[in-house]
Amino acid sequence: MRKVAADKTISLLNVVWPVPEATPEQGVWATLALTPQHAKLFVYNAAPDAPMRTLLATHPFPLDEPVLSQTVSEGG
Repeated sequence: MRKVAADKTISLLNVVWPVPEATPEQGVWATLALTPQHAKLFVYNAAPDAPMRTLLATHPFPLDEPVLSQTVSEGG
């Protein structure tokens, strides 16, 4: 959860992210999605378990290292 600042931004991992669809003082839920192809930050108006929620912003998330896919080994 993050609180939207007066300038309609949130701070996450020492980076300021614009959330133009939010209102100042609003609480928002930020989710970082990682795949081998990309990393993206999604900002919603509610938590994932809310019956209804709205996507307020999406941003590419820069990474210094590649995202590796998870492999599952048998027997272990």
